[in-house]
Amino acid sequence: MRETLPRLWLPFPLPSADTRKYQVVMYVYADDSTKGDFVCIAAYLGSGLQMNALHEEWGSLLLKYELPRLHASDFMTGQPEYSIVIKDLDERRRVITEFCEIPKRHAAYAIAISTNVRDFKAAREHVKGPKGPSGFLFYRMLARIYAKLDEMEAIEPVGFIFDDSEAESMRFYNIWYKAKKYRKFARDRLASITFGDDRMIAPVQAADVLAYGVWQEYPNGSSIGVNGPFRELFSPCGSRLNPFEWEHWDSEMLAENFDVIGDYGTID
Repeated sequence: MRETLPRLWLPFPLPSADTRKYQVVMYVYADDSTKGDFVCIAAYLGSGLQMNALHEEWGSLLLKYELPRLHASDFMTGQPEYSIVIKDLDERRRVITEFCEIPKRHAAYAIAISTNVRDFKAAREHVKGPKGPSGFLFYRMLARIYAKLDEMEAIEPVGFIFDDSEAESMRFYNIWYKAKKYRKFARDRLASITFGDDRMIAPVQAADVLAYGVWQEYPNGSSIGVNGPFRELFSPCGSRLNPFEWEHWDSEMLAENFDVIGDYGTID
């Protein structure tokens, strides 16, 4: 019998200004996904206890179905490592729905930021900066998570854990570093950024499922699908603990917010 996922390693809490207390670090587990012209970064935020609970329940479900890990696109398209275990598409749709329920029970917040490459490239002809959208989406995620924590009156610092990518990891780190250097919100709140192997980190697998689900359910940045297996990711009812927020930068939103893109362009 294969063992479940290892328990997450979480750093010690950070000393607060009052040395008699400690600040609990909030964790953001994130993954990016590109499907054709559609690009999305999705993440779950929660305390160490919440993310450990997600990690352990996710691992138990992997064991139940004898899955090595869950990578959404490979699983749903029946790639070999999954098709030998669950051959039927309808069964895979049912199983993915079970996984979609887990983050709703544990994470404090879910977010996805997306755009279409062609729309973004067209908008960037009017403002300074690179044509690729992934860095901008990550910067928007930093800003949105800060705004959400501020709305919740939370003061905890935030540590990011991203799925490692040769193409994007150093780019995300560079944006994180410059944001901390030039933006007060980042200096006040961003504690760390690390990159890991999603095969061993269940909350990163969950973020991958969320990003893939956004692509599946919002293919054109429009209304949510009603019959897809990923609909449970966005449902506000049932066992949902965390709010889900989605920011899609379509051509209209991009045209109306050149100032936001320009602000990003000043650090990248």
